[in-house]
Amino acid sequence: SEYREVHQKAAVLYRKQARFQLITTGEISQKNLLFEDQHLERLRKASRYFAFPFDAEDLGHKIEEECQDCEANRDYRLRISLSKSGEIEVNRQVLT
Repeated sequence: SEYREVHQKAAVLYRKQARFQLITTGEISQKNLLFEDQHLERLRKASRYFAFPFDAEDLGHKIEEECQDCEANRDYRLRISLSKSGEIEVNRQVLT
C-alpha cells in the first residue's frame, strides 16, 4: 500500500550512516610532499562535500613536521586521514 511505501522510503533517513574517513596518500621525496597543493585541495573539496570540518593550516603544520623528520636521501609514503569530527592523522612509511 501507499502507507508502506512512504514508511520504507522514510526509513532511509533513520539508518545509521557508515563511519568512514577521507584519505589521501602521497610521496615524500627530499623532505617535501610531492603535489602537496593537489592533496590539500582534494581533501578540502571532499571535506566540504561530506561536511567534515577541515583545518588546512593544522594539516600544513603536520605535513611540515613529518617532512622535516624524514631523511633527505630516502623516500616515504605519507597517508593523511580526516575523520568526521575533523581529527587529522598523518602516518609515514619508508618506501623500499
